[in-house]
Amino acid sequence: MNLKNKKILVVHNRYQSTGGEDIAVDEEVKFLSKFFDVRTLFFTNDLNNIFTQIKNLVLNKNLSSQKIIENELKSFKPDYCIVHNTWFEASLSIFEALDKRDIKTFIKLHNYRHECCSSFLAKKHLAGQKTCNACSFSKNRFQFFNKYYPESYIKSFLIIRYARKYLKILKSNKYKLLVFGDFQKNRLIDLGVNKDKIEIFPNYIPPMDSVKTDSNDKYIVYAGRISKDKGVDELINSFINANLKEIKLKIVGDGPDLNNLQKKYLKKNIEFLGKKSHQETLRYLSSSLGVITATKTFEGQPTLLCEASQLGKISIFPRTGTISDFFVEDYEFSFSQFNYHDLTTKIIKLINLKNKKVVEEQNKNYILNYLAEDILIKKLVNILKDF
Repeated sequence: MNLKNKKILVVHNRYQSTGGEDIAVDEEVKFLSKFFDVRTLFFTNDLNNIFTQIKNLVLNKNLSSQKIIENELKSFKPDYCIVHNTWFEASLSIFEALDKRDIKTFIKLHNYRHECCSSFLAKKHLAGQKTCNACSFSKNRFQFFNKYYPESYIKSFLIIRYARKYLKILKSNKYKLLVFGDFQKNRLIDLGVNKDKIEIFPNYIPPMDSVKTDSNDKYIVYAGRISKDKGVDELINSFINANLKEIKLKIVGDGPDLNNLQKKYLKKNIEFLGKKSHQETLRYLSSSLGVITATKTFEGQPTLLCEASQLGKISIFPRTGTISDFFVEDYEFSFSQFNYHDLTTKIIKLINLKNKKVVEEQNKNYILNYLAEDILIKKLVNILKDF
C-alpha cells in the first residue's frame, strides 16, 4: 500500500474545555500525517445559542454540519474517514453524508456515549455495582424517569435518544469501530455489535523526555478533574491513612469538588495546585515519586498514566475499563476498584519499594513498545487493508 497516495479525513467535535480526547486527536493527526495525506474537519459547540442546542438534541441532526462535510468530501475526496467525537455540533447527520459517497469510515470510541447519558457508565457504577446498564439495557425505553445527566430529566431523555441512534449506527455493519482494549470490545459485542467490525487500536503518544521541576519535595501526584466520579476524596483519605509524614500529595486540576475538598483537607502535606497546562503537568509528573488515580468509572485509554510510564514513573490505579491493557500483566500497583484499604496498601508499598528503578524501567519499556510508531502504523495498515 502506497500510504502517501491514500487520503484520510479526520472529523472531530472539540470539547468546550480542551481535555484528553482533544489532545489525543491532535497527536493522532500528527502521527497519521507522517504516512498519509491527512485533512482535518473540526467542529466546536456554540453554547450561547440555546435554540441550536435544543434543535440538535431534539432532531439528532444538523443540516449545516452535514453540508460542511459534504463539501469537504467533494473537494478532498478521501479514501478513508476517521470520526471521533460527534457531540453535538457535528451531529450524527455527518454519517448520512459519508454514506452517500460510500467512504470507508472508522469510528474511534473514546468513551461510552453510545450507551450512557454521562458517557462513562457511571450512575450505577458509582454506587459500587460492577457494571452500569442504567441506560443501555434499561426496560425504560425513553429514560424519562432516569435523572442521569446532569441531574436533569429532560436532558437525560434527549441525550439517551441521541445515544440510541448512535448505537444503531455502530450496529449497522457499515463502519469499523476502533477501541482501546478488550473491555470496550466486549461491551460493544454485548450490545449487539458485530465483533468483526471492532478493532483494538490505541492512541499514539509520542515519546517524551523527563522535565524536572526546581522543587525538592518528595510527593505523589494526582492530575485530572476534581469531581466525585474521579474518586479524589477517597484518594486523599487513602493517602492520609498511609500516614506518610515526609511525603506530600499534590493535586493538579480543577473541577466542581475543588473548593469543598480544599476546605475539608487543610493538612500541610496535601497541596491543591489548581489547573495547569499540559507541559506544567508533565513537569510535576517528572519530579514525582509516582502517579495515582482512584477513578470510580470505566476508563478508556489512560493518557496521563501512559505519559507517566514514558517518563519512568510508577502509576497506582484501579483495575477498571481498559487501564490495565497499558501495563504489564499482573501489574503490582493496581488495586481493586472501590477497595480503599487496598489503595492505601499500594501507596505504602510504592514509598517503601526497594527495586523502584526496575519497576519504572519496566513501565517505560512496556509503553514505549506497546505504542511504538512502527508497530502502530503496521497495525493500522492491516486494519485499512481488511476494510
